[in-house]
Amino acid sequence: EQEKRIQTALEAKDFQKVLNESDKLLVANPNDTRALWWKGESLEGLGRNAEALSNYQDAPVVEGDVYSARCKLRCSELYFQQGNANEVERYLRLALKAREDLVEANYQMYLILTLQARRWEGEPFLIRLANLGEADLEDLVLMTLSSLYISDKKGRELFPLSNPGNERFRLIDARMAFDRNALT
Repeated sequence: EQEKRIQTALEAKDFQKVLNESDKLLVANPNDTRALWWKGESLEGLGRNAEALSNYQDAPVVEGDVYSARCKLRCSELYFQQGNANEVERYLRLALKAREDLVEANYQMYLILTLQARRWEGEPFLIRLANLGEADLEDLVLMTLSSLYISDKKGRELFPLSNPGNERFRLIDARMAFDRNALT
């Protein structure tokens, strides 16, 4: 019944009610990842993003727990907004530690590593997306191509090596093509 009240309050954007209800749950169990997720959502809805980030960080990493994974994924997104690339990657890895099948975390991890000119490290995440049935061959090709020529200004600022004009980026690309015998 309490879950229903919280869901109804979220749908109505009654963030103060969600905050109050989730706080009640957290008194009983401070490690309740679902309550921590709801509390973070309510804090963001109230415009208290710094508190929301701290709240999401408090969520323990629990293998198989979708709310644990969501809390860590949301940390990575908030750190992206702040321009903190190291924390973005760190929290994506924590999200995937909780739920390796979290599609959004796999995609973002692949993209972040590609933007850092570490595409070879990102390939397992792309393969996992395919294995999860979240990407067919056409999707995989499009993701690979679009990540090579990122046009997002914030992404280029956070990850300067992703600029296709960067010599290191082009050398890595050439090496990968050579390894695949794909030079034309």
